[in-house]
Amino acid sequence: MTISKDSNRRADQQLDSSESGRHPTTHPVSLESHPVCRREYIFPTMQLEELAARVDEWIKAGVQDAVIFARPGMGKSLGIRYVSQHLSQQFPDIGCVTIHAGSFPRSARGTNRSFLEKHILEPIERAGQRFAVLWVDDSERLDPATVDILRRVQEETKARKIQLLTLYVGHQRLRVLKQTRVSFASDLPTIVPAVQAEEFELRGLRSPTEIERCLETYDNAWFPIGSDWCYTRFFLPQAYLNGFRLATHARDLWQAFVEEGRESFPDTLTEVPMLYFARTVEQALIDGANRDHVNFTIDRELWKSAVQQSGWREEQLFQLATREMYGADALC
Repeated sequence: MTISKDSNRRADQQLDSSESGRHPTTHPVSLESHPVCRREYIFPTMQLEELAARVDEWIKAGVQDAVIFARPGMGKSLGIRYVSQHLSQQFPDIGCVTIHAGSFPRSARGTNRSFLEKHILEPIERAGQRFAVLWVDDSERLDPATVDILRRVQEETKARKIQLLTLYVGHQRLRVLKQTRVSFASDLPTIVPAVQAEEFELRGLRSPTEIERCLETYDNAWFPIGSDWCYTRFFLPQAYLNGFRLATHARDLWQAFVEEGRESFPDTLTEVPMLYFARTVEQALIDGANRDHVNFTIDRELWKSAVQQSGWREEQLFQLATREMYGADALC
């Protein structure tokens, strides 16, 4: 489920449950069916909106290749889904195809070629589209033969009068262009596009303002669609009816991340990956649902607990151990 600006309503709108005769704190559907519990929702962040705008520019400029890179957990897969749905709304005639580098056959070159033709050329031609965006996820796992086949596929689409924008998505080491092999922390080589390409870096949340922008989404997205149940109200109906809004607690949540981050990286500026931000908010809402009352609020202690349960600290410790073992550039 994608949360878009078009679905937003005024957070202080008059709530009306009279149609069904339901009590204003009685859920319209089960808690377990909510996208937050199922982790099946996409919300626009400032970074994702910026990425969508950049892809729009690349399409209009006729760019053929671009690299989108980020550290783990920053929202690469989320970005693919969000931008693909954005493109389907803004450019209905443009098709989007997503393939994962790790899913390519490892046998003969011909097998790879058949696989790519089946998953790229055939879907585009069936849809009768003259422009397509190809997302290559986990691009750091590409090998030279597959990179060459991707180039040939691009040439074939051009010969068939189809314009193709290939977006290589992966780890930050994809930023190294004009090379075919880049050594990393292990002895295994990393393959990157051997051409000049546009690039975009996905980063995490770096300020209370960005945190607030994301929290506003939970206050202004609705489930079931068309109802007056925003995400915040769904989990905290009594508190919500008494004026509680997640967005007003952005600074408390930011401070919880800052304090947790200092323990692992005391000299590093706080940058919260989207994965752990979402897990934190989900945990806070689910825990809060069991404590909801008229005067309920999510204070700093509850935010701190949710941050700890998100797994962010463990991820930071892993990064710290990797840096100590392989050097400062290992996770760049």
